[in-house]
Amino acid sequence: MITKYNITMINTCKAYVNDKEVTEAEEGTEVTIKAEPAVSGTEFNGWTTTTEGVTFANASAATTTFKMPAVDVEITASYHATNADPVTPDQTPNIPTPYYPPSIPTTATATTATTPAIEIKKYNITGMQDAQNVNALTWDAIPEASAYSLYIMVGDKYVFVQDLGKATKADVVHAANGKYYVSTGKDYTIYEYDSKKGTFTNTGTLEASKIDSINKANNVTENFMVKYTVDGKESAESNSYKTSVKSYYKPALNITAGKGFIRVTWLEVDGAEAYKAFKVANNRLKPIIVTDKHALRVNGTKPGIEYAYAVKALVDGEWTDVYRSDVVRVTAK
Repeated sequence: MITKYNITMINTCKAYVNDKEVTEAEEGTEVTIKAEPAVSGTEFNGWTTTTEGVTFANASAATTTFKMPAVDVEITASYHATNADPVTPDQTPNIPTPYYPPSIPTTATATTATTPAIEIKKYNITGMQDAQNVNALTWDAIPEASAYSLYIMVGDKYVFVQDLGKATKADVVHAANGKYYVSTGKDYTIYEYDSKKGTFTNTGTLEASKIDSINKANNVTENFMVKYTVDGKESAESNSYKTSVKSYYKPALNITAGKGFIRVTWLEVDGAEAYKAFKVANNRLKPIIVTDKHALRVNGTKPGIEYAYAVKALVDGEWTDVYRSDVVRVTAK
């Protein structure tokens, strides 16, 4: 029996399979999604989803694709206003009604300019000691806004973390020990959550050059919110754009050569179901083994020959990618 899963499209957008509009699809099917032309005064601002397992080919393109997972999916087309007039306390903003995800009101208030469109970019940086993951948040500047502030969801509520001034980007690192590191372009400020007070506390700073030494939390979903202040009033939660990102990092490799053998080891990746080791030759990955161990010994190596290896982790049913920077090399003894 063939199982099909539901596709729910929110806002003026539709899903297609083989150029035919659909509301359901089988697992593994390539689904094309198209955003309708924006109404006057608005423009398409990207695709968002709360369904794990959905990866857009291009989240900023009005027409893009994704592979159907084995679950029902919900996808939203986001739009934002492009011609909002300046807002003063005694003036109602003269902007057309924009399209936003359901959690964001479609009518601006007297103290609201344009809801900042937040974009998440994930940078996976591997190193010899650790595999790093930095969540870089960026959002559109609001001419009328005097400041922005960052909130992170703890449990079921957003908790204030840091005033960001007029910055329109922030790097947020979640450490495995629960601490958060926040930077707006300089050093990182360290925050710890006090469960008794229900607040984040500033506990110091860390030089930007040392962020690679932090052991990151992995296989966790982070929920962020940016509020903005206009005429001394901070935007309400319902009018502040939110975004979330699931953090992964790759196995961090170390390689050593002994007489006639090479040993490759890697750090455990939280939530990994298995690891796949590869020999790298002529820029191609040649599979060696799939294992739940964290080490590999290769015997019969020839002295003076350079060998290269890479390892993928299987997390939530998907293998992590391998780039040139992920490959480790050693000359055999």
